[in-house]
Amino acid sequence: LTSNGVGTAGVRSLTEAPTLTNLETLDLTGPGYYESYYDNPLIDLAGMETLADWKGLASVRSLSLSGSDVRSGGLRRLLQSPHAAGLKSLSLRSGRLDGAAMAEFGNADKKLKLEMLDLGENILQQSGAENLAAAECLSEIKNLCLDRCEIPEKGAVHFAKTASFIEGLRILEAGHNHFGDAALKAILERSSTTLHTLGLRDNTLTNEGVALLAESPASNELLELDFGENALTAGAAKSLGATANLQRLLVLRVGDNPKLGYKALAASPLGQRLKLLAVEKAEPWYEGYFPLGEEYREIYDENYDYDEDEDWSEEDEEDGEQ
Repeated sequence: LTSNGVGTAGVRSLTEAPTLTNLETLDLTGPGYYESYYDNPLIDLAGMETLADWKGLASVRSLSLSGSDVRSGGLRRLLQSPHAAGLKSLSLRSGRLDGAAMAEFGNADKKLKLEMLDLGENILQQSGAENLAAAECLSEIKNLCLDRCEIPEKGAVHFAKTASFIEGLRILEAGHNHFGDAALKAILERSSTTLHTLGLRDNTLTNEGVALLAESPASNELLELDFGENALTAGAAKSLGATANLQRLLVLRVGDNPKLGYKALAASPLGQRLKLLAVEKAEPWYEGYFPLGEEYREIYDENYDYDEDEDWSEEDEEDGEQ
């Protein structure tokens, strides 16, 4: 029922249907909060209460409420419902949730053990990261999406250091936050043997942070890594290219780093053993792939704040022009 504007009225109709008693996957992804201005109904608190009280929810293992008006009250009713205790996958992307609402995960039904959770595009900030780190219902989480949640470095460091589930996490997508080098270091220090995909696009990372990862044996478990849009330069490319670690890495995404020196990285020992070195644009305003020429640079110059960096070399400039 994705993006069909089911709304609260639709949820009531669904829960009253006598035939929907053995659903395992329920996708109620809405059109998004701002679409409500265009007469597209959203699932609100009343809809969340109806869903939480529905006995048919007991068979559901995957539930998406992304784009709904979930908020703290709706999240509380859902997580505390005994009918939701069997959920394994929960998507609440763009659900009008804040940091305080994340405390509801700490009060969830004791039987709830989520394995996948998508909280992207919610303004969680530091308090949200800290609340999630203490949530018992995430003790078996394997896939966690926290992109575009405005999490600052301090909150990210606390999360990385204290969340008991980090060692068992397989996928962490945290793009477009402010994790910084300190949070990356904290993640690596947990020495997870299961984390194979790490997304840190647009996270105020520096060359020093990349060098730290390249030197860490913990990086050998990674299969896919996204360092795009972090203003990285030739120093980062040198650290990555020469590392003896990252032995299992197959996919490296470093787009939106025009000072990085893509050609040098591609020719390095790491670049040669990768299955995919992705340097294309990834922002919403970008359409299609542009080779590294003047057309690429003109588009990027309009959207990128070029800071002075001592690692910005003539070789990098030649890479950007060829």
